[in-house]
Amino acid sequence: MVKNAPIVSYKQAQTPVIVSAFITKAPFSVYNLPFTINSFLFIIKTMLPILLFELKYRLRRPATYGYFFILFLMSLMFVSTKGIQIGGAVGQVFRNAPFIINQVTAVMMIFGTLIISAVMGVPIYRDFEHRFHEIMFTTPVKKWQYLTGRFLGSYIICILILSSIVWGIFVGQFMPWTDKEVLGPIVPLAYIQPIINYILPNTLLLGAIFFASGSYFRSQLAIYVQGVLFISAYIMINTLISDADTNPIYTLLDPFGLSATQIVTKYWTTADKNVQIVPLQSWLLYNRLIWTAVGLVFSALFFRFFQFTKAAPSFGKKKKSTDLTDTPTAALTLPDLALPFVPQDFSWAASVKKWAFLTRFHTRNILRSVPFIAITLCGIFILATNSVQIGQLGDTPTLPLTYMVMDVVTGSFALFILIIITFYVGELVWKEREVQLSGIIDASPLSSTVNLVAKFGAMVLVEAMLLAIIMVAGIAIQLYRGFADIDYVLYLKYLYLYTLPGYVLLTLLAFFVHNIVSNKFVGHVFMIMYYVFNIVLFALDINHNMLYYGNKPEVTYSGMNGFGHFVKPVLAFTTYWGLLGAAMFVAATLLYQRGIETNFTAKLRNFGQRYKTSAARFSLPLLLLLFVLCGSFVFYNTNILNKYRTPKAERQLNIDYELLYKKYENKPQPRIVSSVVAADIYPDTRQLDFKGVMIIKNKNNTPIDSVIVQLPNNAQINSLTVGKNAKLVLNDPNIGFYIYQLAQPLQPTDSIELSYNLHYGEKGFPNNGGTTSIVENGTFVNSSLLPSIGYSNGGELQDPDERRKAKLPKRANDMPPATDSTNLARNYISSDSDWIRFDATVSTSPDQIAIAPGYLQREWTENGRKYFHYKMDRPILNFYSFLSARYQVLRDKWNDINIEIYYHPQHTYNIDRMVAAVKKP
Repeated sequence: MVKNAPIVSYKQAQTPVIVSAFITKAPFSVYNLPFTINSFLFIIKTMLPILLFELKYRLRRPATYGYFFILFLMSLMFVSTKGIQIGGAVGQVFRNAPFIINQVTAVMMIFGTLIISAVMGVPIYRDFEHRFHEIMFTTPVKKWQYLTGRFLGSYIICILILSSIVWGIFVGQFMPWTDKEVLGPIVPLAYIQPIINYILPNTLLLGAIFFASGSYFRSQLAIYVQGVLFISAYIMINTLISDADTNPIYTLLDPFGLSATQIVTKYWTTADKNVQIVPLQSWLLYNRLIWTAVGLVFSALFFRFFQFTKAAPSFGKKKKSTDLTDTPTAALTLPDLALPFVPQDFSWAASVKKWAFLTRFHTRNILRSVPFIAITLCGIFILATNSVQIGQLGDTPTLPLTYMVMDVVTGSFALFILIIITFYVGELVWKEREVQLSGIIDASPLSSTVNLVAKFGAMVLVEAMLLAIIMVAGIAIQLYRGFADIDYVLYLKYLYLYTLPGYVLLTLLAFFVHNIVSNKFVGHVFMIMYYVFNIVLFALDINHNMLYYGNKPEVTYSGMNGFGHFVKPVLAFTTYWGLLGAAMFVAATLLYQRGIETNFTAKLRNFGQRYKTSAARFSLPLLLLLFVLCGSFVFYNTNILNKYRTPKAERQLNIDYELLYKKYENKPQPRIVSSVVAADIYPDTRQLDFKGVMIIKNKNNTPIDSVIVQLPNNAQINSLTVGKNAKLVLNDPNIGFYIYQLAQPLQPTDSIELSYNLHYGEKGFPNNGGTTSIVENGTFVNSSLLPSIGYSNGGELQDPDERRKAKLPKRANDMPPATDSTNLARNYISSDSDWIRFDATVSTSPDQIAIAPGYLQREWTENGRKYFHYKMDRPILNFYSFLSARYQVLRDKWNDINIEIYYHPQHTYNIDRMVAAVKKP
């Protein structure tokens, strides 16, 4: 319904109510009849008009179809793609197996809590919002007719919406892109049983709670928040019943029934999960009966204490009301007053003062609101619950370093910040209309831009305060664990320079959405659909950050290198999306509706009129131009200077590799017996050069006429030669596969040289921000960057489902039998060598130490670079690494054996223990 509409606009709503009131005037003798079928039909008939009105109202609301579409799309994408994982469909369990349908429905019901809250919480509130309760509660309509009709109408709508979960699974099986091999036979009852097991009882329970609380609080924000509170309480319950496997009685505390389902299906085999319906029995039956009874009892209590009166007092303490009719008329008479002249000030300074005042006002209102406090407390509780995993790596205790703690606390609190942004932006945009002050505000000289910028500023301040809570929580966790080496600067950098901009961008989007739509609920639906859309894009293998609003590369922090080279791409992507966000916010100020009209046509008309007369006619095109220019810069770095491949394109390389070159798998090849390599590391520019010679020997009983050489496809080959006068007969740099035809066949026991000159390095920045192998401080690379000999099945497509889609045969057992003579000739590290002689010279920046396997033979400085020569005194496996960093070295001895520990100067933890462990007999 349109907000702030006069009572007459609710006329359509009155018709079924008046009809219902007329029906209740049936002869009194009807009420004295025993409970027969006629009595039951009479009850239905008297309640039916209100129920039908509620159904018609909900079916006309766009939000109803938005909720249905969101759940439908998520379950459809689950079945038809691998991008969304719900319910444990792994291995040989079909994605449409009865067990999986059951699990997906149960899990999705947790997310459906917010939808149930939004639907079941508003029927009574809606009458108060439009002041229709003053008419409704004074009509002959009975309380049970009114409450039952409203409740059942909303309950039926919720069932219809939540049924989209099973509909999505069913329809998803027939999508053209669905892999039919991961689907089993269609079992009709499997789509009905989850409705009985979860949707019907859970909706009754949650509906009763939310229907009552929505009627009590009569606040839209509280209606949404109650869903968040229930989910948080459920997480807390799950923590308490973590040992339900050993004590099944604890499953009765799970209101969603997931724990009970796990007990019932605990020992099911894959075959059971594929064909067997999850039965409503044992602990699952007890759980469902108990919580259904709780829902019925809650409904009965609400019905008992709900006061069906015109004043409709709340369940809490009554407030004294002042009746102006009891006040003497003389007391209301005001003397003639001469109003003082108030000069109007429209200067820039006055606008700044208004902005500052309104920003403080909105910030204070948000921070003081009960829903905000409730959401924040829930977030803190979940954060504290998840903190138990900090300082533990499996069964090994670890130090709660700042970056580790920060990663856990930000992830734990992120959902609650998103909820606050999603719903409070809507509250701010629609606040004046909800409290019926829009007429006064719209008629005032307050600038729409100042008003919106103040609301935006309030949201940013709230987000900054929430991040401060995260920081305090993280520090408290570290101190509680007895760790005092806290990196306060890192907290500030990560939270306010990396995390906060992402929330600000989301806030800009939310303001734009709510100023386009003509209803706050529709705005919320659009924001939720935006989150779902991101999930869908990921499921479709679309992962370029330029296509996800607000996305930027994930950063990897290390104590040695800090954020390193990730700063540049993060700054570029943040600027790119920030320009678009700013342009959307400018557009939002032009779309901002003043007056009684809130439809989209009126907004567009205002946009055109304001654009011609405001500064936006300069700022908006400028922001869009800068957005395009910045996007061009980002695209140049990610797609031209660097190769960008979608996940699908990466898989296609594996497919092509196998299809084209599998025929060479058993072709006899020489084996590496010696490697002399010179590695030049350039940490400042993140470049790496390899020059070296490998000795390859024919250990077969037959001559070899050609040599297969493989390299990573990101290697820049300056030179690559095999023996003397060998001819390159196959050149595939896209895959990194090369075949050299030898001038003369390599006879058994003969050897030749393979020499190479390779370069690795990134220009600009790639879409993922870059690798962490070559960095400014802490480079760590291995021999996988060097040439390898022969075909390797490690380059094949590994995933069984993807292989099936590509029509590739099943892979052979990765652990061949002990009688396989071919595999007995290969070691587990590499198939192209046995034990090799090794010699390496590594150069790096003058302030760093380079490390490679072997004993240090010599160390010197030349041409402003530092060189280290290492050599092994005995053969090693053909897998080795090169490191370079600003290390400190702790030297010691044990029985004339030198002990050296290389460590980061700031990380002195456990060094003495390491030395003691080495010396320990």
